[in-house]
Amino acid sequence: MRVSILIQISIFFPDLMDFKENRRGSPDYTIYLCFGEKLPDGRPLERKLITVKVVPLICREFHERAQMEGASSLCNENISLQISHNSLFDLLNSLGPPSVA
Repeated sequence: MRVSILIQISIFFPDLMDFKENRRGSPDYTIYLCFGEKLPDGRPLERKLITVKVVPLICREFHERAQMEGASSLCNENISLQISHNSLFDLLNSLGPPSVA
């Protein structure tokens, strides 16, 4: 049985420190296991026969603690916030303020 692992956990902790200091966005700590095929091979994970997504709880805990200490992906200068669909904005504006009964 062939098992391929795409793991980038070794760069998680330096990326987490940069995240805590608001020098980068949120680090990725997801591990993907692929059974029966090479990984990566240029094909998206969704096109693989058997793929398992693993999220190490210790990494999630460290990430959540960094967020509780004030780290945020919104501090990244590459973030662009915008309304995704204008018709939703128009619909909300057309409803007006809520009435008090």
